Amino acid sequence: MLNKQIYGFKKSKAFGLCSVVVASYLLFSGVASADEVPSATATEINTESTQPATAFKVSDDQVLDAEKAVDSKKTEIANVQNDVNNVKETVAVKTESVENLNAEKAQLTKDIEEAKNTTPADVAKIEENINAQNQAKADKTKELELAKTDEINKQDVKEEKAKEVEKAQANVTKANQTVEAKRQALDPQAEVDAKNQLTQASKELENKEAKKVSAEVELNKAKEFDKDLADKKEAANTDLAGKTKAREDKIVALSKATKVQSEAKEAIENAFSYPTKIITPPEWIQAFKEYITLKGAKFDSSAWQKANPQKPGESEKVYSERKSAAFHAFYDKKYADIEAALQNLIKVDAKTFSSYDNKEIIETYTNSKDNSIVYDVNNIPTDVLIEVSQYFAHLVNEVRAELGITEKIQVHKDAIEFAREVAKSVIDNNITEVKHFGRGINDAARRRGLATSAKPGVDTTYQYYENAWGEEVDKSPQITRQDLFHQIYRAASIFFHEGPKTNHYEHALSLLKSKNVGVALSYLDNGEYSGVLKDHVISINPEFVREYSDELEGWVVSEKLYEARYGRSLLPNAVYEDKNVLQAKLDKANADLASAQNALTAANNELANAQSKVTELNAVKTKTPEAQAKYDEAEKAVKSATEEKEKAEKHLQFVTSDKLIKEKALNEALKVQKEANDTLAKTQLVSNQAVSDYNNAINTRVAKEAEITTITKKIDELVNYKAEIENKIAKREENEAKLVEIDKKLLKLTSELNSLKAEEVTLKATISTLEKQLVELEKEYESLLGVYTKERMPQAPIVEDLPSIDIQELTRTEEIGYKTIEEEDTTLPVGEKVVKQAGKKGSKSVKTIKLYQGNVLIDEVTHETVIADAVNEVILVGTKKVISNIDNVNSTQYTTLLGQYNSRSNVYTDAPRNSQNSKLQDNESRTENKKLPNTGQTDTGIASMIGLAMMIAATKLRRRKVK
Repeated sequence: MLNKQIYGFKKSKAFGLCSVVVASYLLFSGVASADEVPSATATEINTESTQPATAFKVSDDQVLDAEKAVDSKKTEIANVQNDVNNVKETVAVKTESVENLNAEKAQLTKDIEEAKNTTPADVAKIEENINAQNQAKADKTKELELAKTDEINKQDVKEEKAKEVEKAQANVTKANQTVEAKRQALDPQAEVDAKNQLTQASKELENKEAKKVSAEVELNKAKEFDKDLADKKEAANTDLAGKTKAREDKIVALSKATKVQSEAKEAIENAFSYPTKIITPPEWIQAFKEYITLKGAKFDSSAWQKANPQKPGESEKVYSERKSAAFHAFYDKKYADIEAALQNLIKVDAKTFSSYDNKEIIETYTNSKDNSIVYDVNNIPTDVLIEVSQYFAHLVNEVRAELGITEKIQVHKDAIEFAREVAKSVIDNNITEVKHFGRGINDAARRRGLATSAKPGVDTTYQYYENAWGEEVDKSPQITRQDLFHQIYRAASIFFHEGPKTNHYEHALSLLKSKNVGVALSYLDNGEYSGVLKDHVISINPEFVREYSDELEGWVVSEKLYEARYGRSLLPNAVYEDKNVLQAKLDKANADLASAQNALTAANNELANAQSKVTELNAVKTKTPEAQAKYDEAEKAVKSATEEKEKAEKHLQFVTSDKLIKEKALNEALKVQKEANDTLAKTQLVSNQAVSDYNNAINTRVAKEAEITTITKKIDELVNYKAEIENKIAKREENEAKLVEIDKKLLKLTSELNSLKAEEVTLKATISTLEKQLVELEKEYESLLGVYTKERMPQAPIVEDLPSIDIQELTRTEEIGYKTIEEEDTTLPVGEKVVKQAGKKGSKSVKTIKLYQGNVLIDEVTHETVIADAVNEVILVGTKKVISNIDNVNSTQYTTLLGQYNSRSNVYTDAPRNSQNSKLQDNESRTENKKLPNTGQTDTGIASMIGLAMMIAATKLRRRKVK
C-alpha cells in the first residue's frame, strides 16, 4: 500500500531564514574540521575570501518587500476582523435589550389581561375568602383555649400519679429487706452436700449400668455378628451360584449381540443409497392439510334443507331461490378460503423450504458404484425405469402418509410404457421447450383407447396424463445411475414445493389423487453447450378409461374396464429403508455388542469376586462366648452400686425436711415482695399514661397554634392578592401606554439589528477577498525566499564555535475515523436497517522532530504516514412500503414446472436491488483547526524544511567530530 506522507512545520519565517543560515554554518564549518575531511590551510581560506562578489537574482530588498506586503495584508485583515467583532458586540448588546423589552412586554401584557378579565365579582369573591379565613381563625382560637385548659388538667393528674409511684416504691423496698432476712436463715449447704453424695452414688451406678449396657450391646453384637456371618456364608454361596449362572447368560447374550451386529452391518452394506423422503416440514404439512381439506369441501344439500326447512306459505320457487343463494354463498366462501389457504401454504413453503436444502441432502447420499454406471437418457432399460418409478412412487406415498392419505400410488408397466412413448415423441419432434407436448401425449392415449384432449394432429399443451419437469443441463445425452436417482428425487420434491414459483400446487394435487404412475426421461441438445433434460411422469386414472356404449351411443367412463386393465396389474410397492436409519441400527448393534462384551467381562470379574468372598468368610471365627463372660461380670457390679445409692437417698430425705420449713417462710416473704412489685408496676403504668396524656395535650395545643398561624398567613396572602389585583386594575391605562412605547422601541431595535447583521455579512465577504489576496502574496514571498536561500547557501561563513543543538524524535500511532454511509434499499421494509459493510478505523504513524538549543525549543516538524486506510461503514435503509406475501426466490438453475391444467403459469423474478439518494453521515472524528499565534511574521514551511534538514545533517557530522 502506498504510504501517504504529510509534513507540518512550526515557528516563523525568521527561524526559517535562521535555520538555513545556521545549518549552512554548521554544515560547512563543522564538517571542515572533522577527522574525515582534510583541513584547509590559511592560504586557501584567504583565497576564498578574496573571490569577487556573486550577482544574485533575488535581492534582500525584494524578499523584505514581499514580506512587508504579506504583513500589511495581514494587518488589513486584522483591522476588518476587529470591525466584525465590534459589530458582533453591538448586535449582542442590542439583542439583550430586545430580550429585556420582550420580558417587560410579556409582564405588562399579563397584567393588562388580568385587569381586563377581573370583574367586581372576582374581587368580591376574594373578600369573601378573607372573611371566611377570619371566621376560621376565630373558631380555631376558641379551640386553642380549650386545648390550654385540657393541658393544665392533664398536668395535675400527672403530678398526682407520680406521688403514688413514690409510695409503691417504698413498699417494694421494705419487702426486699424481709426476703433477704429469710434467705439468710436458710442453710442450703446441708442439702447440697447430701445431694452431692447421692449424685456421686448415682453416677457410680450409672457408670456400672453403662458398662453393663455396653457389655450387653457387645454381647448382642457378637450374637448378631455370628448370625450375620452365617447369613453371609449362605448368601455368598447363593451369590456364587447366581454369578455362575449370570456368566453363562452373558455368554449367550454376547452370541446374540454378535449375530445382530453382523446382520446390521450386512444390511447397511446392501442399503438403498438415496433419500427415502422429501423435505416436508411440520408447518408445511399442516398448511397443505388445510388446503386440500378446503378443496374437498362440498355443499351438503340435505343438511341445509334439514337446518332450513320450507317456511309456511313459502312457494317452491322462493324456497329454491333461497337454497340456490345458500349454495352460491357456500362456494363463494369456499373459493375465498381456498385462495387464502393457498397463499398461506405458499408463504409457509417459502419460509421453511429452499432448493438448496435438496442440494445439501443429495450431497450426503452417494454411491460410488452407481456413479460408475452410465445410461443413455433416451434409452434407459425398462427394468431401470421400473426401479426409478418405484422410487418416485415411494416418495409420493411418504408425503401421502404424512397428509393422512392411506391409499398408496402404485407403479404400472403400461404407465411406464406410456411415459416412454411420450418421451420418444418429444425427441422425434425435437421439442426443446419445457412444456407438455399434447399431440404426443394424445397419440399415446389414443393407442390405448383412452380419453384425449384434442383431435389427431392438433398441437396443444392441454392434456390429462403427464406431470413434467425439465431443466437446462450440460450438453450430454448420458446420465449416471446416481444422478438418475437424484433427478427423480428432485422432481418429486419440486412437484410438492412449486407454489412459491408457480403460485399453485396442481402437480402435487394430481399426484395425491392418482392411482398409478410410470416414469421416463428424455434429452435433447439445446445449443452448443447445453441440453434439456425432462422427467415425464404419467398417471392413468379411471376417469380417462372409456368404452363405447351402444345404449348411450358414445364413449363413457368405465370403472370396470379400468379395474380389469390397470387395477389388477399394479406392481407391489417397493420398501426402502433409509441408510441413515440402518446406520443408526448398526450403531446401536455395535454399542450393544460392546456392552455385551463388557457385561461378560464384568460377569467374569464378579464370579471371581464371589468365589473369593466365600473363601474369606469361611476363615472368620465366632464372638459370642467371650462377650457372654464380660456381661455376667458387669451385672454383679451394678447390684453393688444400687445398694450404695439407696443409703444416700435416705440421708437426703432427712436434710430436705428441715429445708422445707425454712423455705416456706421464705416463700411467704417472696409472695409479699411480688405483690409489692406488681403494685409498683401498675402504679408506674398509670403514671406513664398520665405523662403520655399530658404530652398529647401539649401537642394538641401546639397544633392549634400552628393552624392559627397558617390561617393568619393565608389571610395576609389574600389581602395582598386583593391589593395587587386592584392596583393592576387602577394602572391598566398606564400599562397599556407603556406597552405601546415598548413596541416602538422593539421596532427600532429590530431595524438596527438587521442593519448590523447586513454590515457583518459585508465585512466577512471583505475578509474572504483579503484572505485570497494574502494567499497569493505568501506564494510570491515563498518563491522569492526559496531562490534567495538557494543562492546564499554555499556562502555560509566558517565558524569554529558551533552551537549545541539537541534533537528529539517521538513516534506515535493514531486512529483514523471512518464514515457511515446510508443507502436507500427498496427491497427492505421502511425503517429497517441492515449493515452491508462494517466500518473499520484506519491508523497512521505520526513522527514529531523537535530541535532544542539548551532548554529552548527552536523548531518542530511533524511527519504523518498512513498505515491502514479507514473502511467506511455502509448501512442499507429500507424504503419498501408494500411487503409481498411471497418471499423472493433465488434460483441458480433454469427450471420450469408444468401442471395438469389448461392455464399459463405465472413467472416470478427477483427485482435487482438498487440504491439511490445515498445519505452520507460523517462518523469521522474531527479536530478543530488550531492556528499559531499571530507574531506579525509569515510562516515559511519551505525554509524551515530546508534549514531543518541541513541542521540535522550538520549536527550528525558534528557528533562524529566529537567522537
